[in-house]
Amino acid sequence: SNRSNIIENVWNDLDSNNIGSIPTNEISRIFRSEEHPLVTLGNAAHAEVLKQFVLLTRTGGGTLASNINIKTKIQVVYKQAFIDYYSDLSAGVSSIDNADATSDAFFEKVVVGNWL
Repeated sequence: SNRSNIIENVWNDLDSNNIGSIPTNEISRIFRSEEHPLVTLGNAAHAEVLKQFVLLTRTGGGTLASNINIKTKIQVVYKQAFIDYYSDLSAGVSSIDNADATSDAFFEKVVVGNWL
């Protein structure tokens, strides 16, 4: 779907070396929350949204049981956890806006706005 492509494209821009993970400290440095629905709806501040993102992606990751890169012992966000986070967010956006073209544009604004 178009939303899957948006998520994939943003991940590829973030993981330009195609490692498959991004260190959590790097995520914390580059994450922007201005377009995130929890912020735009006035329900959360940047620090809360960032903390939620890191927590949800650290505990996610599909088949990967850990968010620690074994070689470096650095906390990371894996690609699958990133995709899962935004897929869940996509479902929430669709339920608010009936999954029409407007909600697709809004979703893209959120995902791209968080990072680029």
